Amino acid sequence: MSSNTKVPHVLSKVLILLSFCVGIYIYIMERGIFTFSKCIKTTPPSETLEENQSNLVAKQPEVPSSAEKFSVQFSDETSHYHNRGSPSKYVQEPSDEFCKNVDLLIMIKSSRNHSKQRDVIRNTWTSVHNVLNKTIRAIFLLGVYNPDHQSDSLAAELKTRQDLLVGDFVDSYENLTLKSSMGLRWFAESCRYPTYVILGDDDTIMSLTQIGRSYLIRSSAENVLHCGDKVIRNARVKRKGRWSISSDIYPNVRYPPYCNGPCFIMSRDVTVAISNQLMTSPMDITVDDALLTGIVRDKIGLQLGTIPRGFCRHLTNSPLIIDKILNAWTNSKPDT
Repeated sequence: MSSNTKVPHVLSKVLILLSFCVGIYIYIMERGIFTFSKCIKTTPPSETLEENQSNLVAKQPEVPSSAEKFSVQFSDETSHYHNRGSPSKYVQEPSDEFCKNVDLLIMIKSSRNHSKQRDVIRNTWTSVHNVLNKTIRAIFLLGVYNPDHQSDSLAAELKTRQDLLVGDFVDSYENLTLKSSMGLRWFAESCRYPTYVILGDDDTIMSLTQIGRSYLIRSSAENVLHCGDKVIRNARVKRKGRWSISSDIYPNVRYPPYCNGPCFIMSRDVTVAISNQLMTSPMDITVDDALLTGIVRDKIGLQLGTIPRGFCRHLTNSPLIIDKILNAWTNSKPDT
C-alpha cells in the first residue's frame, strides 16, 4: 500500500477517535450539569440563596433555623402535604376552656367508625381525671371523612361530645402522620396549660394513676420524650409495601431510633418543638412514630427515654377490641 493511500486511512481513524472523545466529553458535561443543578435545588449554597432570596421566600414559608436544617433532608419537589389536607385546619375542636387547669393531656388517635370504642375508653381508663391533685383529660383525633365508613354514628357523637378534634383531611391509615401532626399543632396553639401530653392509639390501655405518680410530681418538666414500649434502633427504611417511603422524600437508608407504639409521653417544650418542625416537613412519611419520635426528634437533638413497663399496653385492634379494653380495665384495678 502506498503512502498516499495510508494518509486518508489514518485520518479517518483519527476523526473517528476524535468524534468518540467529543461524545464522551459532552455526555460527562451533561451529566455533571444535571447533577450540579439537582444538588443546587436540594441544598443550595449560600451564594445562590443570597442571589435568589426573593424567589425562595415566595416558594416556602419562613421557618426557624432548626426546621430549615431538618427540611433539607427532603425533596423540594415534594408537596408538604401532598394536597391531602393541613394539620392546622379543624372541622371541630374542643372549646377554649377544655385545657384550662389541665396538667396532663391524652391525645388518642382514633377512626371515624370507632364511636363505640371511644365510649368504652371514656368509661374505663380515661375516666381517671385526678391523680395527686393533678388534672388529666383526653381528646380523640379524627379525620373528617372516610369513604369506607360513610354510615357511622359520628354525626351524633359530634353533637354531644366536646372531646373530639376533627381535622380537614381523609380519615385513613395513610394520613396517620397528618392526624398526629394536627394533634400536636392544636396542643401547641390552643392548649396552653398541660405540662405533659401523651399521644397514643385507641387500641391501648394506660395506667393514668401510675403515669401521674411518675411524671406529674416532677419538679422539672423539660426535655422529656419517653416511649411507651421499646425503642426501635437501626430500622431500615422500606421502599416497597404498606410502610414504604420513596427515596425522593427520605433518602436515608435507616431511620434514627424511634418509639415503637402504642404511646409516648412528651413534656410541653418537646411537643411544641416537634410541632414547629412538622409544619415544614412532608406528611408523606406514613410511619408517624418514625417521623415524630425518630427523624424530627433527632433533628432537635433530644435523646429518647422509656416509660416504666406496664404503664401503657397495646391490645391490638380487632373485632374483639372492646372486650379486650373492658377485660384489661377490670383486671388492672385498683392500680389504674
